[in-house]
Amino acid sequence: MSCNEVEVVTIIYYCDPALELKHQVCSVIKSESGRVIIPEELKKDKTIVAVCNGV
Repeated sequence: MSCNEVEVVTIIYYCDPALELKHQVCSVIKSESGRVIIPEELKKDKTIVAVCNGV
């Protein structure tokens, strides 16, 4: 498996000051071990609850 493989995921999160659940669909790079790498800019000011494969 190439480390440049792209995976479409849905990230379920809430923003730190509020408890409203939100989601975002994005394409992220998958590591050689098969785990997706979420960029820091997507993590900023968020608490990630789940990362789901696909839309």
